[in-house]
Amino acid sequence: MALILNIETSSAICSVCLARDGAVMGCKEDHSGTNHAALLAVYIKKLFEEHRMKAADLDAVAVSAGPGSYTGLRIGAATAKGICFAASRPLIAIDSLRILAEGMAERNKSIHSVYCPTIDARRNEIYFSLIHAGGTVIAPPRNLELSETLPFEIRAGEQVVIGGNGREKAMKSWVHKSIIADAETITSSRLMVRLAEEKFTAAVFENTTAFEPAYIKPVYFTKPAKG
Repeated sequence: MALILNIETSSAICSVCLARDGAVMGCKEDHSGTNHAALLAVYIKKLFEEHRMKAADLDAVAVSAGPGSYTGLRIGAATAKGICFAASRPLIAIDSLRILAEGMAERNKSIHSVYCPTIDARRNEIYFSLIHAGGTVIAPPRNLELSETLPFEIRAGEQVVIGGNGREKAMKSWVHKSIIADAETITSSRLMVRLAEEKFTAAVFENTTAFEPAYIKPVYFTKPAKG
């Protein structure tokens, strides 16, 4: 059992929560998508103040590990690593798509379901993975250019639930009677709590110095136009 700070910045949502022994103590979120750099440290400070604690009281810090927004992931990772270094605490990394699937599983309970969390990767591309209702990863996270061809097999009796902010793109390309949409689930640091607690109990920690988010796609920088 542990006191863990959870940081989720893989999308337009900036989300931070404190959890003790697998239960959420407090959460701060912003959905505007433009203020991660300004808000993340403020939210963490407010949570610490509200619960009369400091970084040294933590047992670990968990962070969304990608894929997702390059800028968001970079900000989240830098913040999490900074706290871990300062407080000498371990770092836990959680796949961003697995976090989203956690919420999809809570909303769409079925032993016959396969969850397909998606993240918009711009243009006609998405990041996606496939996770069985029992928690088994069927297809690990990957980047995909969408087409009418399904990149996975749907077995008889199975139902594939597609969620996340790449959902609408995917649903336009993947037409199948056994595919349904989850338009309600959005990512949140709250959805990290159980996953982070599991990793802490199993002592699955990252090398804090070497850790980098899983961007999957190469990062491209646009050169500013010459004046």
